[in-house]
Amino acid sequence: MGKRLCEAGQLWRCACEWKRVLANSIWEMVQSVEFVRSPNCVSCSWAVYWSACAAKYPATEWEANCGTIPWEDEYIKNICHMWRYGDDLRPVWTTDSANKGLDGHGGGGVQDVIEYASSFWASSWRGVTGPGAVNDPDFLVVGCPTDGKCEPYNMKTNKNAAKGPGEEGLSDLEQRTQFSFWCLWGAPLIIGSDIRNLTTMALATLSNKEAIRINQDPAVGAPRVLQHTHSGPQIWARSLENGDEALIMYNGGDVMLEGIGIEVETLFGSTQSKVTVRDIWSNKTVQESFLITASDVKPHEARMFRVTPN
Repeated sequence: MGKRLCEAGQLWRCACEWKRVLANSIWEMVQSVEFVRSPNCVSCSWAVYWSACAAKYPATEWEANCGTIPWEDEYIKNICHMWRYGDDLRPVWTTDSANKGLDGHGGGGVQDVIEYASSFWASSWRGVTGPGAVNDPDFLVVGCPTDGKCEPYNMKTNKNAAKGPGEEGLSDLEQRTQFSFWCLWGAPLIIGSDIRNLTTMALATLSNKEAIRINQDPAVGAPRVLQHTHSGPQIWARSLENGDEALIMYNGGDVMLEGIGIEVETLFGSTQSKVTVRDIWSNKTVQESFLITASDVKPHEARMFRVTPN
């Protein structure tokens, strides 16, 4: 007991003899557990898994049997069904947090999470999405009050301090934007609001079967950023199992967006030209050729579509 098993310079791989019995118990737990939501799956879950796994094999077999660090060779999706890639989401549109931007921390409000998800920092997490492995951008706040706090730390810590821009409660439209993105991303739809007091609008948002069908699509395609302007227009897509494409056209700005569009060929990556476009929220279906457009997109609005090639 207490013997050193670490090679020089490999301290991060250390699994010492005196921890072996405990590690074996953890290993058995890891093999049998059905669901654990760790806000920091990247470090916590990997550390538990890797330490327990490494204790079962000699050092020369660690990498072969236990893998490498999570972000190498898409390894994270082999040990986590879902993972958080940023700080906690606050139930507001945006915050003045220093960690909300494109600095690798994420967090902030809904707009801040969308901005971070479209950034270089989050691209590796987006890319490894697949069956049994999805990004977790935190709980849904659809159904939180639109005119007050959703959680104690929702607003400024000092209740007498003035609220910063965007730190009021989310509007119904902003809540629907969150749900649209979470569905297209294939994110876990875990409701963080009080379901006993849902408004008619919130209930309609959370129960939209077409949006949920996109979220639950069995292909679990990786979301793609097709167009991005910081705090402005964005276009996202996700390939579905039957060959359709889920599509979001989003206005992250503070003024009405007269029009936004994408070529059909760009969306499908082929010579496809004619498509059927189903608007998820208006329940309207139209035929389009060559170009898919959305007009008069309100500030903070996400138009969500299901596009079928003809």
